[in-house]
Amino acid sequence: TQKGLEQDTKAVEQSVATAKEIEAGNLTARITETPHNPQLVELKNVLNQMLETLQSKVGSNMNEINRVFESYKSLDFTTEIPNARGSVEVTTNTLGQEIKAMLQTSATSAKSLGEQSNALQEAMKRLTEGSHTQANSLEESATAIEEISSSMQNVSDKTGEVTRQAEDIKNIVSVIKDIAD
Repeated sequence: TQKGLEQDTKAVEQSVATAKEIEAGNLTARITETPHNPQLVELKNVLNQMLETLQSKVGSNMNEINRVFESYKSLDFTTEIPNARGSVEVTTNTLGQEIKAMLQTSATSAKSLGEQSNALQEAMKRLTEGSHTQANSLEESATAIEEISSSMQNVSDKTGEVTRQAEDIKNIVSVIKDIAD
């Protein structure tokens, strides 16, 4: 049973080394030494099964996952986890791709909005220039109408004067006619 104790010791030492690898972020580490003690064998099997589940649900390398999360926190969505197999790894990569797509859509929308804003600004400029031109034309038209009105008044005044002069001439002709008769 000295041999059994040695087997158990090797398995426990490897279990400690495996735990340290997991602590360092490596979820692919496994206990491969087989202990002699049946309870230690059961513990080894339960731990290895737990590690399989962790690797399947999370991924292989916690350091890679953390690196990508740190990039995302810095608003850098260009990085991803290589060879993603665990659920968290795959979801992290998918999330990064979706965020990149949303950012590209937002950038396209912002560019389009900027172009439309410039077009609207140009249209407003043309509209303002057009309204100034129309205001000037209306002012010129009002001045012309005022001049026409003034000219019409002058014509009316002259016509009245000519009518009075014609009446005076008629009266003079009538007086001359009366004298001649």
